[in-house]
Amino acid sequence: MMSNDIHTETITRSYGSRLGDSLKGILFGLALLVGATLLIWYNEGRSVERSETLSQGLAATHALPQPLYDPINDGKLLHLSGELRGGSLLDPLFGVHAKGVMLMRHVTMYQWHEEISEETKQELGGKETITKTYRYQTAWSDSPIDSSYFKKPIEHQNPPFAYTKEQFDTTATLGDFTLEPRLVHEADGWRNHTPQNIQTVTEAKLVGDALYIGANPATPQVGDVKITYTIVPEGLYSVIARQNPQKILSFYTTPNLGEIAFIQAGIHTSEAIFAQAKRENSIMAWGLRALGLLLMFSGFMLVMGPLSTLASVVPFLGNLVGIGTALIAAILTLILGGGIIVIAWFAHRPWLAGVLLLLIAAFVYWGIRRKKAA
Repeated sequence: MMSNDIHTETITRSYGSRLGDSLKGILFGLALLVGATLLIWYNEGRSVERSETLSQGLAATHALPQPLYDPINDGKLLHLSGELRGGSLLDPLFGVHAKGVMLMRHVTMYQWHEEISEETKQELGGKETITKTYRYQTAWSDSPIDSSYFKKPIEHQNPPFAYTKEQFDTTATLGDFTLEPRLVHEADGWRNHTPQNIQTVTEAKLVGDALYIGANPATPQVGDVKITYTIVPEGLYSVIARQNPQKILSFYTTPNLGEIAFIQAGIHTSEAIFAQAKRENSIMAWGLRALGLLLMFSGFMLVMGPLSTLASVVPFLGNLVGIGTALIAAILTLILGGGIIVIAWFAHRPWLAGVLLLLIAAFVYWGIRRKKAA
């Protein structure tokens, strides 16, 4: 069930006020440019280091046919598969029991949401009229929404979250080995878990696959809470980790000081596990590159913002200048951002940069010799 409410307000900004704000935006734009540059540079280094870590890890991995302890393997990076065993799991607050490796409590609460939309209208002389529409709707959310920041907080108050998301662990074993908690937290294979035979100390009642706190699940009210659970079950898992003398599997440190440990549901080869990790590293690298370029574009737009504001004395001219500055910002972003990516890429791969420089020098030398011979 969803309810809604709408509130509208109109704000008029003078030409001088707009110009002042755009000038202040230059400082924020410069900060964005610096931040974007640092992010792009960091990302290239992070991507290279992670790639090297994975390559070194794959080369150092030893396959173990059975998950049996042998002191000769102490300190080595092992790949092993077998039955991952957990134990009894309990959420004491709601009396939810389960058997597995990890249990996660998820909390959602029925709350007010504020959605803001704007419509801007520029007028001759540089004045600007902004019409803001505030829409209030009730819906389920898994994070607390602070209604004190709403435009109309009194009519749309959200109570505080009474319960929080929480994870419950137990000791996990694989054959002769015990997995350190940090390694267990890397496990995938989460599944939904339906509570059964609960003995909750709260007013929660079981409704379907969730615990419900509220008067009527069919007509939820602001403040009603739903509690659901997911679990990492026992079963077949593939693990890549370091063997310790205490028969503990933990993270492995590669020669470049990177850390490696994987735990995946099902039977997988070490090559397949590392290949997936390399794909994830590539996806993250491209995602951070895109974020860095977007921040850089935004920075250039803010720096050039006063130009379109100055021209907005005539709305059509202001829009035209705005399009032009966006195009210039995009070009500058491609040039500067692309240049930083290339420089950082080579800076973090000096051997490759050296090889390419030698090839370029050899090509130039060959071209000069050929020209002289002709």
